[in-house]
Amino acid sequence: MAEPAWIKALESARRCDCMIQVGTSGTVMPAATLPSEAKAAGAKVITIDPNEGGGDVWLQGTAATVLPRLVEAACDSLGEK
Repeated sequence: MAEPAWIKALESARRCDCMIQVGTSGTVMPAATLPSEAKAAGAKVITIDPNEGGGDVWLQGTAATVLPRLVEAACDSLGEK
């Protein structure tokens, strides 16, 4: 990641309460360190992937199937359509 995007991503990871990690092998550096930075700062990490990941919560499936359902559930819980 080029600057200033990397610094902004790192700062955001360290400030977030929850990070959603979507469809990644978690091996491309330095971006692969962002979930561990978030966890070290106290955030929960949700992994969306067909294969089990290193998050606190694993939602099994592809981004194309899981993300729309996740957004729908969030909107339902907020009473939005």
